[in-house]
Formats: sequence, C-alpha cells, structure tokens
Amino acid sequence: MRRIGTSFDVLDSVSSLKSYGEGPVIIWFLEDYRDDVVLVVRLQHLGLQAE
Repeated sequence: MRRIGTSFDVLDSVSSLKSYGEGPVIIWFLEDYRDDVVLVVRLQHLGLQAE
C-alpha cells in the first residue's frame, strides 16, 4: 500500500503491535508503511514437553 500526497507522520506510518499464531509458533510484529517493511519484534516456538 502506498499513499500519494502528504508524507507519513512517524506515529501514522507504523502499525500497533500485532500478533499471528499458527500451530506452535507465535509472531509479534509491526508494519512500517513507509518502506513496506514488517519488523518482527518477537518469535516464540511452543515446543512439545518431554515426558
């Protein structure tokens, strides 16, 4: 997504913290719309417990 016209304000150009999970993996990330970049803040893998 690109905006035409006035440039982004720093507060408007980066999304709030988002999360995505599938299976044992959870990712927390930010979207930076100025450069079409996704910044991964944290990645967690919930492994299986050994018995």
